[in-house]
Amino acid sequence: MKDVLRMLAKVLALLKKLVQAGARLLFGTRQGLIAIAAVAVLSIGLWWWQTSLVVTRIEVVGARYAHPDTLRQMMRLPHRTPLHDVNVAQAARYVEQHPWVRDATVYKQPTDQALELVVRERRPVALVLGPDRTPAFYVDTSGVALPLRPAPVPNVPLLRGVPTDGTPPAVPAPVQRALRALADTGTLALMAELVVRDEGLWGYTQPVAAYGSIPIQVGDPPYRQKMKRLYSFWTQVLQAPPASPTIGYVDLRFNGQVITQARPPR
Repeated sequence: MKDVLRMLAKVLALLKKLVQAGARLLFGTRQGLIAIAAVAVLSIGLWWWQTSLVVTRIEVVGARYAHPDTLRQMMRLPHRTPLHDVNVAQAARYVEQHPWVRDATVYKQPTDQALELVVRERRPVALVLGPDRTPAFYVDTSGVALPLRPAPVPNVPLLRGVPTDGTPPAVPAPVQRALRALADTGTLALMAELVVRDEGLWGYTQPVAAYGSIPIQVGDPPYRQKMKRLYSFWTQVLQAPPASPTIGYVDLRFNGQVITQARPPR
């Protein structure tokens, strides 16, 4: 079937050349009229073939968190929709209403009688917990609340201390900046939990071989410079074999400094 459709596409290109040649060289002669008539007949046949194609499948590309079948349904295309009738821009806008989808593009594939749906999803960077410490929603670096999934998203830190009762929930702007800084500097994977308190942001690292999970007092912005210092400290100090495990607390509140103590201040 694919070979036939490709051949018909080549015929269409050839017909275009024939029309151009007939108009330039043969118009007004008997041979020219016959050629133009043949081209017209074949063009009508090809147009009829194109309008008779129906969508037999929809290939979804880029869906990791949103279920492909859900995205196909959101395109709102009845069974065996004529390919010619598909409004690809409108179908993409429908798919972009899915909370996990950042943007979508739909392409027609006439030779396969198919559509290709390419989606770019939002990246979850934290799992927000409610006051009772039960999962409430995921959040991306733009502060967009993403609904829970049947299967949990691995390797994202927990986030406590932000409102969870809004409609839709909203993550405060300073927390959004902290999440972006964590994601952009590579320190997001180091964190097991983030907590927003009155004195600012706190983080708790993934367990480190000789130290366990280390509390980090981040404080207030600017976060990007602080996260860069933390990443350097992590790779140069915490990942090196310790003389003795005396680091039990890290303080990033002071410009250009990483202060450590054996235990967190009370």
